[in-house]
Amino acid sequence: MSIGTRKEFVEALIQAKQDVDKVEMARNGLCDELEQMKQKLNTSEKMRMELHDELERVKQDLDNSRKECALLQAKGLPIKQCIEWKQPTGSVEVTVSQYQRFSIGLLFTFQDGIQTRYHPFPGQPYKGSTIAGRLKNDSEGQTVCRLLKTAFRRGRMFTVGHDGNVWLSGISMFDSDFLAIVPISHYAEYIQGVKAELKAKGITEDTIDQTETVEGIFIVDGP
Repeated sequence: MSIGTRKEFVEALIQAKQDVDKVEMARNGLCDELEQMKQKLNTSEKMRMELHDELERVKQDLDNSRKECALLQAKGLPIKQCIEWKQPTGSVEVTVSQYQRFSIGLLFTFQDGIQTRYHPFPGQPYKGSTIAGRLKNDSEGQTVCRLLKTAFRRGRMFTVGHDGNVWLSGISMFDSDFLAIVPISHYAEYIQGVKAELKAKGITEDTIDQTETVEGIFIVDGP
C-alpha cells in the first residue's frame, strides 16, 4: 500500500469513527428523549388518575349535598339556616309554678353526643349539660318565653364550645338564684336586652305564634 493510499485509508477510518460517534450521540439523545417522554406519559397518567379520583370525590360530595338539601327541604328548614346551625340535639321543658316570684321556668337539657359537620370539631365528642332560666308569668314574660322557644327550635340558642361543652350562643339566660335577688328594674333591663339579642338572630314577635301554649316539652335534633 502506497503512502498516499494509507493516509487516505486512515482518514477514512477517522471519518468513519466520527460518523459512528455522531450516530451514537444521536442514538443516546433519542434514548434520553424517549425516556423523558415515558416519564411525562407516566406523570400524565398519574395526574389523570388523580383528577379522576378527585372528580369521583366531588361527584360523591355533590350527591351527598343533594341528599342533604332534599332532607332539609323535607324538614322545611331553610338551607342558610342549616348551614349556620351549631346547636346540638337537646330538649326544652317549660313549666309554670304559682309559688315562685319568676314562675315561668325553662330547662334546656343536652345529652353527651358527637359533633356534626356544623359544629366546630366534627366527629369530636361534646359533654351534655342542663341550663335553666326563669321569667315572670306576665304577658311580656310569656312573649319572651315563646321567643326563646322559637330560637331553640331554629337552632339559634346554643353551640358547642372549643372545650366540648354546650354554651349559650349570644343569648342571655338568668337562673332563679340570680333573679331572686335582683331589683325589678334589672329584670326589666334583662327582658329588653334578651329581646335585642333575639332580634339580632332574626327572632321577633312577628315570627312567633302568640297563641302557643307556654308550658310543654319538645326535642330539637337539628339538621
